[in-house]
Amino acid sequence: MNYTTEELRAMLAGITPGPWKDDGSAFTMATWVKAGAKRVCTMRACDQDAINARAIAATPDLLAECAALREQNAKLRKALDECSSYAALLIPSKGSNDAAKRDHIIAIARAALADKGAE
Repeated sequence: MNYTTEELRAMLAGITPGPWKDDGSAFTMATWVKAGAKRVCTMRACDQDAINARAIAATPDLLAECAALREQNAKLRKALDECSSYAALLIPSKGSNDAAKRDHIIAIARAALADKGAE
C-alpha cells in the first residue's frame, strides 16, 4: 500500500501508544505484542508468528521513521530545487569550462527532483 505522509501520521496518532514489545508464554502456547500492560495482538506460538510479532512490535517506530524521512525528503527536494535554480544563475552558461559543470549539476538535480520515490 502507498500511504501519504499525512495518512502515516494519522495512523501513528491513532494507535496504542508505545513502546511496543513482543512477548510470549510457553504455558499458553501464544505470542503477543504489548504496549505496557495492554496487549496489542495475540498469536499462536510458532516460529513465523514470533517473527511477525517482532515486526508488529516495531510498527510505531517504523511509522514514525517513515513519516520523518518523508518530511526530510521534502525539505531536501526543495533545497535541491533551489540549488538547481541558483546554479543556473551563478555559473556562466557559455564560453567557460564551468558551463559543463553547471549543466551536470542541473542534470543531477533535475533527475533527483523527477524521482519522487515514496512520497
